[in-house]
Amino acid sequence: MKNLFVLLLLILLVSSCDEDEGDKTLYVYSLVLKNNYSPQSKAILKGAEDAAIKYSKSLGVEVFIDKKYPETEDSAGLEKLMVELVNTASLGLIKGISLSCINTAKLNNIINQGAVNGVRIMTFESDAPNSLRYAYFGPNHYETGKKLVQIIADEINAKGRIAIITGKENTNCYNDRLNGIVEELKKFPNIELIENGIRYTNETSASALSEINDIYINTTNLDGIIIAYSEVFSLNNAIPWEPGKIKIATIDGFPNQLGYLEQGYFNSIIGINYYNYGYNTIEALVKLTIENEEPENDKNYFDYHLINLSNLEEWSNFWTNWLN
Repeated sequence: MKNLFVLLLLILLVSSCDEDEGDKTLYVYSLVLKNNYSPQSKAILKGAEDAAIKYSKSLGVEVFIDKKYPETEDSAGLEKLMVELVNTASLGLIKGISLSCINTAKLNNIINQGAVNGVRIMTFESDAPNSLRYAYFGPNHYETGKKLVQIIADEINAKGRIAIITGKENTNCYNDRLNGIVEELKKFPNIELIENGIRYTNETSASALSEINDIYINTTNLDGIIIAYSEVFSLNNAIPWEPGKIKIATIDGFPNQLGYLEQGYFNSIIGINYYNYGYNTIEALVKLTIENEEPENDKNYFDYHLINLSNLEEWSNFWTNWLN
C-alpha cells in the first residue's frame, strides 16, 4: 500500500507539471533494479530514462520511469515487489514493467497473473522463458558461457586445471551461462575441471571472494578460473594472486572491473552493455502500449563486446556517459 500511495502521488505531481504543456497523456513504466547504488543499476536506469525522454518528445506524451528496488536482493524480495507492481498495473496505474528475473515458480506465476490481467512485462539480463512475459532483451547466456571457455582455453593453451565461479543455481542467466560452459568444455579434453570445481555464490561480492580464496588456498596446480559471477571485482584487491599467475576469463566490464584488466589480471572481458537493458526494454514497452507494436522476437539477444587494452578507454567513456 505504501508503494501504491507513493506512485499515486508521483502521478499527480507529474500530471500537474504537465498542465502547462497541453495536458499530455501520462504513461508510467516500472523499472525493477537490483539496487540503487551499483554502476550496473545506474547504467540501466540511465538507458530507461533516455528512452523515456526520446519517446516523450517524439510521441508528444509524458513517459515516466517508476524505478523500484526490492527490499532484499533475493527471490523473496523480488517476488514481494512484483506482487505489488502487478496489482498496481492491473488497476491501470502502470503501463508496463521491466525486470531481471530470478528463476522461481512463484515469480513465473506472478508474471503470468499479471499477463492475464493485461500487464505488459519485459525482461532483461535474466529471462523468465517459461512465463507469459512479452519479450527478453539481453545476452544469449548459453553462448556467452561457451565464449568464456574459449577465452580460458586460449589463455592456458587448451591444457590445464580450472575452476568456475558462478551465481545462484536458481538464477536463469547463471544457469544458462554454466550450461554453456560445461558443454563447451567437452571440446577441450586436456582441460580438467578440478574436484568441487563449480562454486555457486549467493550473488554477493563477499561470497564470491570466499569461494575464490578457498579454491586458491586448497587447490594445487590451478591454471585458470572462469569467473562468471563478476561482482567480486566491485571489491578492491579481490584476487589473492599476482596478475597473470592464474589465468582468468570473465564477463561484464563495469568500471571497477576495468581496473583489474588494466592491472593485467585478465587480458579481456566479455563486455555487457547495461545501458541497453534499460533503453531497449522501455522502448519496447512504449511501442507496445502506445503504438501497439509487438516486439519482433520473444528473445532479443545483444551482441557482446570483447574489451581489452586496445579499446579500454572507449569502454570507460561509455560508462562515464552512462553514469553522468
